[in-house]
Amino acid sequence: MDPEKNRQNFLSQVFRLLIKNVTQAGPYITASYTLIGSVLLLTLLGYFADRWLGSSPILMIIGTILGLVVGLYEIARVVFKK
Repeated sequence: MDPEKNRQNFLSQVFRLLIKNVTQAGPYITASYTLIGSVLLLTLLGYFADRWLGSSPILMIIGTILGLVVGLYEIARVVFKK
């Protein structure tokens, strides 16, 4: 066989497998970004609410815990869906 044709066939198979793996990992990637985003967003909301109300750091802690709960719920929903 032609070595160039073998190389192209190999690269074609590699790209097909890469696309398949990325497609299958999509929901898990989304869930991990949801965890990161929810923790950051709710922690920042709690921080600014603490600064506004002068109740440092209780609302920031509550925001962090809420963010973790929301993010972990999303991860559990995706993992246990399968």
